[in-house]
Amino acid sequence: MRNEAQSQSLWGRMARLNILLGFVSGAYVLVQMGVAIWNLVEAGGDAVVPTWSLLVMAPCAVLSGFFFGRVTRASASSRRTPRSEITFDFLPESPLKHGWRLLNPGAGEPIFESVPDGIYGSVLQIAGNEQIALDIDVRGSDEECKSIEFVVQPKQDARFYAKVEVRSRQGRGSREVWLNLRIGTESPRHPWEDEWELFRWPEKGKGNWSSVHTDLPEAVTVTFGRDGWEFSKLKGFRLRGSMKIARIMLYE
Repeated sequence: MRNEAQSQSLWGRMARLNILLGFVSGAYVLVQMGVAIWNLVEAGGDAVVPTWSLLVMAPCAVLSGFFFGRVTRASASSRRTPRSEITFDFLPESPLKHGWRLLNPGAGEPIFESVPDGIYGSVLQIAGNEQIALDIDVRGSDEECKSIEFVVQPKQDARFYAKVEVRSRQGRGSREVWLNLRIGTESPRHPWEDEWELFRWPEKGKGNWSSVHTDLPEAVTVTFGRDGWEFSKLKGFRLRGSMKIARIMLYE
């Protein structure tokens, strides 16, 4: 319980830092612009804005757009109505009886527990390890969804995956690949031919819950897009490690 609380606290601090940096960088740009305009007015249009001020304003504007963009996208996703949701209202029955399947049975079976929650009702707690993974497929119109959101309380070893179909921009057909969503600010990594690791800031959700939101076409562009692939369809999800999970939201 102590490690879980520490993990949730870390996620909350990261989300608050994300928002704070966005406001600080945006405020600095506005102050610099205000000073420059005031100098021009005072000098009757003959004043020269210091070069250092312009050089500082440019990267700050980029940072401001980066952080505000992340906050805005996350806020927008929380206001939208999902097209579909993967819930765990079948608990206390095992997820293995409701469409989920164990990827590597030889690594053991995770411990599933139904946990009552004041916000989402019954949520799933998984006690496992990095070798144990749960997969579920997406079918029908849900394959057309382009944005996803995991509502979770993760532990250190938690991993969230989206399986997507990508198509070649050069007409070389299509294939199924994995986007491994991890927490942090590192650059994308390509550990396997069919997998890219993407690092995301968690967003503070309701109560102790956090949201990991991903725009799938954008995620494919910065990963498999480097080799000429583009997003085509959403095909499924994978959970790996230990966590509490309340929902997986699918947006158009």
